Amino acid sequence: PPVAIPVRDESSVPAPVPQSAPPRVILVSQVAGISRVGVSVNGQLRFVGRNETFPANGKQYRLVPAKNNLLAVREVK
Repeated sequence: PPVAIPVRDESSVPAPVPQSAPPRVILVSQVAGISRVGVSVNGQLRFVGRNETFPANGKQYRLVPAKNNLLAVREVK
């Protein structure tokens, strides 16, 4: 007689949630005395001001001074 084999239901398995990389500073541009910082957000380059708060990945981020006179991206709490 045929034997029933349980079939795994693929619809009940939750889909993996894609993880987004946090934004990071790529470059600093200074043209005509105006400084803009290039930040990588989900593979796209976005230019923001040094004191500007910007959205990325559903959160708010801000540029802060780091070591060696560089900038780093920090999440605003």
